[in-house]
Amino acid sequence: MSSPSTTPPCECGIPPSAKLSSRRSADLPNATDHILDRIWWGIPVPYEGKYPWMAHFQDKGEFCGGSLINDRYVLTAAQCVDQSPSGTFDVTLGDLDSSSTTKGQSLRLPARAIIHPQYDPVSKVNDVALLKLNSPVDFQAFPLVRPICISADALPIPGQTGRIAGWGDTIGEKIEMSKFHLYNLIPFSYERDESQQRGSYGIIKASFPSSCMDSDWGFQDATRKVMRESTATIMTEVKCKNYQGTLVNDNNFCANTGGRNFCNGDVGGPFMLETETGYYQQLGIMSSPTKECMDSSNGIGGVYMKTANYVNGFIKPNTQDAVWCTVPES
Repeated sequence: MSSPSTTPPCECGIPPSAKLSSRRSADLPNATDHILDRIWWGIPVPYEGKYPWMAHFQDKGEFCGGSLINDRYVLTAAQCVDQSPSGTFDVTLGDLDSSSTTKGQSLRLPARAIIHPQYDPVSKVNDVALLKLNSPVDFQAFPLVRPICISADALPIPGQTGRIAGWGDTIGEKIEMSKFHLYNLIPFSYERDESQQRGSYGIIKASFPSSCMDSDWGFQDATRKVMRESTATIMTEVKCKNYQGTLVNDNNFCANTGGRNFCNGDVGGPFMLETETGYYQQLGIMSSPTKECMDSSNGIGGVYMKTANYVNGFIKPNTQDAVWCTVPES
């Protein structure tokens, strides 16, 4: 009787429709995209299966991202699961639109969390966690689901440009203009995707008669249904510390998205680097966006946990029952 095959079911880091030598010309956002085009108002991911390792889930109304790293585990941020450490999370894989799942292409599986034992929710030190799916992913049955490659040697290098993606909040500015006179009440409007609200009023002191113009920035915020993406360039440690201060340590790094950013709902998702041979490696985990998800065109970057620093000490010891896909050959 022959022994069962131990051949991994797939290669990691390869989208199902991609070949190592092929690329789509419109895949990669560039520096000329509009200032509001960010993962915070990011570029919509153009087709299903582009990032087949992307995962999303919710805990007590909080939306988070993650990445499938083998047939059984999703890598995410500890802050996404620390409110329900012993709870069950419904993890969705193979999705492009988070509002619905595509029958036969995406799947939803319950999972339990494994939080890094030295995670600090205040300082975000060791903001890393795993989600163990209740059953392995069948890659043949779900061709739009694949794991991303991780390695203890895949350290971030300043100047490298990678990609981020997620379903997180999007915020855009809109200028509202209105004329007013002496001591006039000025309405400020705040627009949302689903409803329009009228906000507070202000009083201006001016000489009589006078006419002025007021402008203010309303906002739109909603968790995007369709996955969005952006490029991000890794910053030096010195520059990172100048902006993010005590958040920065040897286990994380900053990346500048040049007018884009990740935001609430994107946290836990991967910082992805496309290698020279065309497969994707995960270098980081989205942990701390810039203040109020403001854009990073002024040089400020979001903070990511270094995936490589956790491969041997946390990830591999806690995933011994998983099947790891092979790294594509060059």
